[in-house]
Amino acid sequence: MKLPRCIMTVVALFALAVGVLGCGNKTDTTQTTAPASSETTAVSGGETTTPVDVAGKGVDTEKKIIHIALLGPMSGNSAEYGKSQERGSKTFEKLEMPIAAGPFQGYSFDYQVFDGRADPKEAANIAQQIVMGDYYAVVGSSLSLEALAAAPILDRENITIHTTFAASSKLTSSGWNNTVMAFPMAEVEGAAGADIVITKMGKKRVVEFYENSPYGQGLHAGFVARVKELGGEVIKSYTNDAKADVDFSAALTEIKDLGADAIFLSETYEPAGVIMAQVVKMGIDLPIAACSGALDKTAVEMAGGESAVAKVQWLSLFSPESTRPKVQAFVREYQAENGFVPDDAAALTYDALLGVKAALENGVVARKDLAAMLRSDKLQPYEGITNPAIKHDATGNIIGSQLLIVIYKDGKFQLAPGQ
Repeated sequence: MKLPRCIMTVVALFALAVGVLGCGNKTDTTQTTAPASSETTAVSGGETTTPVDVAGKGVDTEKKIIHIALLGPMSGNSAEYGKSQERGSKTFEKLEMPIAAGPFQGYSFDYQVFDGRADPKEAANIAQQIVMGDYYAVVGSSLSLEALAAAPILDRENITIHTTFAASSKLTSSGWNNTVMAFPMAEVEGAAGADIVITKMGKKRVVEFYENSPYGQGLHAGFVARVKELGGEVIKSYTNDAKADVDFSAALTEIKDLGADAIFLSETYEPAGVIMAQVVKMGIDLPIAACSGALDKTAVEMAGGESAVAKVQWLSLFSPESTRPKVQAFVREYQAENGFVPDDAAALTYDALLGVKAALENGVVARKDLAAMLRSDKLQPYEGITNPAIKHDATGNIIGSQLLIVIYKDGKFQLAPGQ
């Protein structure tokens, strides 16, 4: 039956009113891309709005704040990574804020720190909190196991997670559209470790210890493949639980009879420190190469101090010795704030935040468009701390970062001779 024309008119006007009122409450998954311009746009009632007014969650237009969730292990075995992330974010705030261009010109970042506790379940719970909260993007984690647990939950809501030290290749090969990495894939670092042992040290028969985690597994795969390619041999690989295993004496006793001429550690800093200490205690006189995850002063202290690590070489993506002005400004400010020089985790957090800033200055408005810009050719390479020209490929992997070799000497980590 036909409705009277007056009723149809009322229904139409009601539907239009609901549509207008509902515009500001749409979630990111249904928003269209806002114009990448700071010009005002007319709306009904004679009011005006700018693109940032329709940016969605994570933006406070009154206070000119963009809310960033900082995810990392702030407690437990890997807490030094999380603490460095937080310190790096504070240095970034002092040196890089406010945003200099684009629709968000004049805005600054605000951080909420979330402790993933090096626990995938906790990281997943945090991801749910972030989805329910008011956050524009996630920066972190330094641990692959945390990032891998959070990523699929965030991806469903089109929230970018820009990792820092996390290096599992699964982060960019699992079909998620909103992951971006500041650190090269673990397989790449593992291969670089093989280059140290076989090419730099000139060794051929290697024993490897690797942590049974996404990071350790990636390092192991890359290391073994590259050693074979270079004509060496991994005569035995020992795997361990980073939280549970504290006694490596049985494996180290076996090493004495295997004829190994070097050791490679695909470990985070606590198990690495334990292994190095037991190597010294048992009188095993072999050179050691270690991944960047083991690069922390805590590992040196656990090993027994500087003399105990005299034959250890670490991989690192960052050196405070760099003469680039941007790096030196970062090092000076960080050291002034904290009393010591920054490490890889702090530098990588700075770089991840630089990525978010660069995308916003290039016109991104809605959070659902952030990762796509970081993965796009539209975003020109930008100078970072660990990489002078940061760029990502279409899956979110970083391009062109160079791993360095460092040693511990005169009470500090420094570039190895010839670097």
